[in-house]
Amino acid sequence: MTIDVLAELENEHKKIRNTMLDIGESFEKGNLLSGMKLLGSINGLVGAHMKFEDDILYPMLRRSFGESIDSLIDEHTEVRVASTHLAETLSNFHLSEMEQIVEGWWDIMPLLNHVDNCDTALGKMKKLSKQENYNLGEKLSEARSLKIPMLAWAKELDEYRL
Repeated sequence: MTIDVLAELENEHKKIRNTMLDIGESFEKGNLLSGMKLLGSINGLVGAHMKFEDDILYPMLRRSFGESIDSLIDEHTEVRVASTHLAETLSNFHLSEMEQIVEGWWDIMPLLNHVDNCDTALGKMKKLSKQENYNLGEKLSEARSLKIPMLAWAKELDEYRL
């Protein structure tokens, strides 16, 4: 069974974006527990998605489209730091209400920025062959089956291989 990789990635971006916005609202409401639950709900999705981009999608797009993909690769470094700090901020009940809001949104913005930039780059996938898209679909399914936690991806743990 083949999957429409472009549609799948766009749907994942939408889910990640919406959840990050909901986490931002949880900071504004002073409800860190709700934010932690929301982050937990997309934990495996984000880790698998980012690992797929790192190991499979971006190298393939870079071979086909050159250095224009490098900015997305660079953004992953920022997203790793932001993801780790977001988890720390959500578990820091000692921050003032204002610190929670400021730090929370500060952590969320690199993720939102990357999702938007990656959505734009996904348009390049329309130029890939059916075989390339099929291969990407297989690898995306493999990444999902690993259920890679976001923080394992962010800390670049090598136990998950694609």
